[in-house]
Amino acid sequence: MVGAQLSHKKTPGLSLITLIFLFYPLSVSAQVLVRNPGLPQIERSVYIRTDGGAATTISTVLEYKKGENNTNLLEYRSYSSDQDIFVTFNATTLEAFYSESWDRRGGNLVHSKNELLKNNAHPEGDELLITDMYGFTVTLRGFPWEQQNSAKLVFLRNRGGFSMELKVKGKEKLSVQGKSYECWKIQIGMNGFIGTIFPKSYYWYTVTPPHFLVKSEEAGMPGKSKVILELQSYSGK
Repeated sequence: MVGAQLSHKKTPGLSLITLIFLFYPLSVSAQVLVRNPGLPQIERSVYIRTDGGAATTISTVLEYKKGENNTNLLEYRSYSSDQDIFVTFNATTLEAFYSESWDRRGGNLVHSKNELLKNNAHPEGDELLITDMYGFTVTLRGFPWEQQNSAKLVFLRNRGGFSMELKVKGKEKLSVQGKSYECWKIQIGMNGFIGTIFPKSYYWYTVTPPHFLVKSEEAGMPGKSKVILELQSYSGK
């Protein structure tokens, strides 16, 4: 049994993956070994997110910071016209332990926080536990691509009675903004019968470290269009 004490306020999400991560509020550790793939000291990226024909520019910054007792941390910030996000990670394990979001969709302003207060997890086998929905795509950069081709995503309170699985579908070349990237393609979806109803989501990360995200196609509810995120520019130093 996995137990944790959490401070959690729920905020609306766009995609099926986001909705599921909100439904399973947080998790806290991983049996699948995730490690920093050599992230640069500071990294800046710009993406275009397309949702139902509407395009939004998203700018991100990822950089190292010093925490209490001189511990190494990573801070991730994402800015767009409808939402700003801040996430803090352990710089070695890429485990997210704190996040904030400022959601401006619908003319409202919703500020929410997630904070991991206690870690008492005991995952097994090929389980991969994601510590925060907003840090999900950053954590996956440390996935052991060469050693493992699948993982079961496990969450704290499995109230839905279904499970989700990550599968590495292999390598695929993408051409984005006139540049060619060799990528690992990841599929994430629900298992069992319900997995035949809900569409899968896909993510493409560069094969070459530091494995940054080039593109994603996040599934919506059945019958809804996918939310597509595509890289426009990347720099790291």
